[in-house]
Amino acid sequence: MTSDDIHVELHEGTLKVSGEKSKHQEEGKPGQRVWRQERSFQKFSRCFSLPENTNPEAISAKLEHGVLTVEVCNLDAEKQS
Repeated sequence: MTSDDIHVELHEGTLKVSGEKSKHQEEGKPGQRVWRQERSFQKFSRCFSLPENTNPEAISAKLEHGVLTVEVCNLDAEKQS
């Protein structure tokens, strides 16, 4: 999946990570005796309740080499810095 296929949203203390991807593959040409079509569809969605002391401005997400990393900071950790 690419970063365009994945969505990260925060709504009322709930972090939602979702994504979908479709793939269409064809072999052969129209008019030939054998023509194969294959379609696949992948979709996922996960929701996480965040603690009340979460700083919504400090949430970040990145996708590298097929691995999605979401970082969530709480207000107490920022005060200690």
